[in-house]
Amino acid sequence: MPISKNSLFVSDLDGTLLRSDTTFSAFSGRVINRLISSGVRFTFATSRSPEKALSLVRGLELQLPVICLNGAVTVDPTTGRWLTVEAVAPAIVEQLLRIGQLVGTCPFLLGEDDGKDTLMHLPPRNPVQEAFLAQRAGEPRLRPVDALRPLQQTLSVAFIGESERLQELSDRLAIEYSDQLELRLMSDIYFAGGATLEISRRGVDKVECLSSLCRALDAFPADVVVFGDHLNDLPMFSFAGTAVAVANAVPEVLAAAHIRCGSNDSDGVARFLDDIFQIEAASAQ
Repeated sequence: MPISKNSLFVSDLDGTLLRSDTTFSAFSGRVINRLISSGVRFTFATSRSPEKALSLVRGLELQLPVICLNGAVTVDPTTGRWLTVEAVAPAIVEQLLRIGQLVGTCPFLLGEDDGKDTLMHLPPRNPVQEAFLAQRAGEPRLRPVDALRPLQQTLSVAFIGESERLQELSDRLAIEYSDQLELRLMSDIYFAGGATLEISRRGVDKVECLSSLCRALDAFPADVVVFGDHLNDLPMFSFAGTAVAVANAVPEVLAAAHIRCGSNDSDGVARFLDDIFQIEAASAQ
């Protein structure tokens, strides 16, 4: 794998850089911070919201913009300022809410409202939604309501529930909104039989933001090394010169990877980077 001063390393979070309990290990933080301080370019791309994503890797001394909500927003990690925003039109959000009611499943709305990072939701209606909210208990962005409405900036509409029902919904929306929306149906890595249908504005995905970041850094796709585990990482795998799948990745991601590293629970990303740059060995001398 060619490494140069132009190399750019980009990691997914859940299931990749984070362990299965969503923690970020001290080892990973130590290795990556030493890389960054030595001039290595590193950032992350995630489906998480900006505030939550940065809180999960607190202590990581990132300098480059981070990609959140699958590319709907990019953020300056040092200030928390949103650099780019790609919101879903309020009229489209209203239509999605009506369709959700018709099929018996209501979405979660992620974005910005009253100047705050917001996750607006109704009371949970199935075990997958209960598990989703339990993982986020106590987060200040949670906003339980009796009736949903578009946020001031709705960046993502997420239907959460049983896989079969969401597949039917995805098929329907693909016919009606193929020219307006990006649809990502993914199995839930934390709840067996569950799935999430993430919906964003057409043209919004991780790779578009990654391409923009490359232009800003005078980097080429061949300079990019990406780490991932799930289907929403596949566009980045196609874009990057080197695609690295963690050992716990889904079969489609493992098949698309150029290289495999250890699992997320064994700090596979950090150990892969340490093998290349010998950060831990150098620090021990």
